[in-house]
Amino acid sequence: MQLYKALVAQTILPVSFLFIPFGLIFTLPMFEVNCQLIAYLITLIFATYPALDPLPILYFVDFYRNPIIETFKKLKCKGSQVSPDVERSVIVE
Repeated sequence: MQLYKALVAQTILPVSFLFIPFGLIFTLPMFEVNCQLIAYLITLIFATYPALDPLPILYFVDFYRNPIIETFKKLKCKGSQVSPDVERSVIVE
């Protein structure tokens, strides 16, 4: 089931990041819509797609997700707690 969810997500990503924007850039000029700004945004979307493509696998498959979570837990800073030293405290009046 994990692999199925990952494959569905990897199918949705190219449709939403590649095919739909690419279809818009070709169909909007037929309706005389100025799509210069959209073309700039689509270029950014195309550039980010390769970085986003492996994320569903890393998220949905436990074999990959658990080591990533453990790595971030090790990197997490542990809060330090300072306790007052009663013997050395000085009261100034």
